[in-house]
Amino acid sequence: MSAPAPHDLCLVYTTWPAHEGEDIIAPALKTLVSEHLIACANRLAPSVSYYEWQGALQEEREVIVILKTTAQKLSALEARFRTLHPYDEPCFIVLNPDLKTSAKSFIDWVNTQTMTPQ
Repeated sequence: MSAPAPHDLCLVYTTWPAHEGEDIIAPALKTLVSEHLIACANRLAPSVSYYEWQGALQEEREVIVILKTTAQKLSALEARFRTLHPYDEPCFIVLNPDLKTSAKSFIDWVNTQTMTPQ
């Protein structure tokens, strides 16, 4: 599989602590949009995550957030994301959708939204 082209659509799957709510999540996502690192963020309903952290089994309510961006913005997005996220090791998983079956007009919109203004 080849690497995505710079303007290819990428989705980033992330999780945030549900108890942070509007205090941290919304401002962080708005920052990523206003800095043109993402075109859009979808914050989904809280879920429960089970994982081991520092040797102890954890059960936490988390919010799943999907970020829409381009391959060109991924490095800058991840760096900025880590400064805004409260976890020591935040989930940041890049998903590369099948561009042949995705809506070209939506991909074009993502590209336009993530362009840095001149």
